[in-house]
Amino acid sequence: MKLLLLGSLLVVFGLVAWAAMDWAIYRGGAAPSPGKPPVPVIRFVVVPRDQDGRSPPNAIIWQTSTAVEDCADVLHRRNREEKKRIADLLSPGGSFPLNRESGNPCAPFQLGEVEEGTRVEILDACGKMERVRILSGSLQGREGCIETGHLTEGRS
Repeated sequence: MKLLLLGSLLVVFGLVAWAAMDWAIYRGGAAPSPGKPPVPVIRFVVVPRDQDGRSPPNAIIWQTSTAVEDCADVLHRRNREEKKRIADLLSPGGSFPLNRESGNPCAPFQLGEVEEGTRVEILDACGKMERVRILSGSLQGREGCIETGHLTEGRS
């Protein structure tokens, strides 16, 4: 009789423990209850000046978080190929291929350029940059990545 009572208690405690763990897992993985939507973080694009007080005309919006590195790889490859072409030209009996690549090698990685003062909404991190939604200008409504140094809280 004691064995039957002890076994029954063990089963009841096991069920209670299982239900408690199941409930805890359900609550831990459940989506947060809908509340107020997060307040959008608005910033403005700035174009930092160099030491001489000059600045490029616009800031670049990149397609992805790795676009800057991808662009650098393409530029490095083009530089190597150009050096090889020059070495071939200078070598006796060498031929110089006429099919040179032209244009902006980084264009496939860029969404475009935005002017200083363009209003953007911060969406989240984009590697070492920020993912933004452009709220004004020619790229309005598009999303891309911009370097953090090109963003400020107020208009410049």
